Amino acid sequence: MVNVNPVDAVGESRTRPGVTVAFVEDIAREAGHTLRKFFSDRDKKVDTKESPADLVTEFDKAIEDHLKKRIREAFPTHQFLCEEQRFLLERKSTQSLTAAELGIQKRIDGTTNFVHTLPFTCVSIAFAVNKEVVVGVVYAPILNEMFSAEKGKGAFLNGERIYTSGRRDPSCAVVCCGFSVGTIRKIDMPGCDLAVKTAARDIERCVLNNLTYCSHNCRDIRHLGSTALELCYVAAGRMDAYQSLGPKEWDFAAGILIVQEAGGCVIDFDGKPLELHQRRAIAGSTEELARSFVGNLMAPGLSTAVDGPGVKTLCSAKKPVLEAAAEQLKWHGGEDVAVVVY
Repeated sequence: MVNVNPVDAVGESRTRPGVTVAFVEDIAREAGHTLRKFFSDRDKKVDTKESPADLVTEFDKAIEDHLKKRIREAFPTHQFLCEEQRFLLERKSTQSLTAAELGIQKRIDGTTNFVHTLPFTCVSIAFAVNKEVVVGVVYAPILNEMFSAEKGKGAFLNGERIYTSGRRDPSCAVVCCGFSVGTIRKIDMPGCDLAVKTAARDIERCVLNNLTYCSHNCRDIRHLGSTALELCYVAAGRMDAYQSLGPKEWDFAAGILIVQEAGGCVIDFDGKPLELHQRRAIAGSTEELARSFVGNLMAPGLSTAVDGPGVKTLCSAKKPVLEAAAEQLKWHGGEDVAVVVY
């Protein structure tokens, strides 16, 4: 087991006693064992969820059950914020949900990569108190890389301290861009609600605009297919920035803490501090780099965008029809909340 420097008694100051980076790393490794064991299996049972690009495998449920069991054994009062919760929210108001009613069904982060035997797949777990993430762990078992952070204690990769690249100039930056393929595919889905199609078309225009801006103004762009790993790569200085529309709490909760503890900056598209219920994120190796994208990237609901050199804005940033319905999930907070992604 990797002995990460700042594991001592995380819970004594910020969460309940016993919540340590070491504990979170242990359960991440346990879940990662399943990913590693079946990674090379090309006969995985695969199904789709909300769109043809939204995959789920037969291993999701097994990993879900294991993580749920381990966390509940250690912290029976913790609430869970996770992917399947949104289906509960279709039936109940956010105010009426209790800890016992919160569902937990989370996918492997980088499921498509896992299905196609690409190594960028991981387990991502975060613990938060009063809506503030205080412990985050991202484990990529195929790459044997364990990223971890505790609030105020720094970010680590396999026990070694990591830092962002420190780049400030976007023209020298490699930027990871989210493509929102799962959302865009809904445009062509038979029987898909008109409001959903309208929102998806708006996202598509914004994504194209943002890719165009980054292509003209940054050194290069990348896309790994795992939000958690993309953020960790910014934290480790492998990439310099990240921008995406539509990531959920379970996608980036651990990653944003790791970026911040590595010296980076994470903000919303309007330049405000990123809150976990928001759906648009910019991460940069420095605050200066992160803020260089503000006003140049488009998102539904933003009123304006500034054209970069040689770039035409491709969308109007109009507020999509029923945008609130498309949000799908708002943050739930108890005093203790476990945010789990796998």
